Amino acid sequence: MLETKNKMINGREFQVTQFPGRYGLRLQARLARVFGAPLAALFKGAKKGMDSDLADLDLEKAVVMLMDKLSEDELDDLVNRMLSQTRVDGKGIIDNPMVFDELFAANYSDLFKVLAFVVEVNFGNFFSALKGIGSPAKPEKQKG
Repeated sequence: MLETKNKMINGREFQVTQFPGRYGLRLQARLARVFGAPLAALFKGAKKGMDSDLADLDLEKAVVMLMDKLSEDELDDLVNRMLSQTRVDGKGIIDNPMVFDELFAANYSDLFKVLAFVVEVNFGNFFSALKGIGSPAKPEKQKG
């Protein structure tokens, strides 16, 4: 059964329903193609400056790489697909373009927060698994 999660963002209630399996898998592959190189650039910058702050990350390079990968139409399509199972205050965001346009007009930081919530709901376990790959295994507790 597809799960729906709610989150308040800037005083509005957003509801994200999980993607059906095949849809989510295809979208995950697309996101990996689009964001893979920029994320790798960020992680590479983070490794170089592990003891430093975010200023050492190559954020500019990552953003340039991302923007080079997406045309305006591709960006629009990707955002629409990501928000296809998302509602705000009970209204579908993609069902009615006016909802999207009014909600995010000059307010792209909220759009990024909502997209991050969509990723968390649909792909959070994937990113948790990736984090665990590089971490040493914890010893199991023995029953005594």
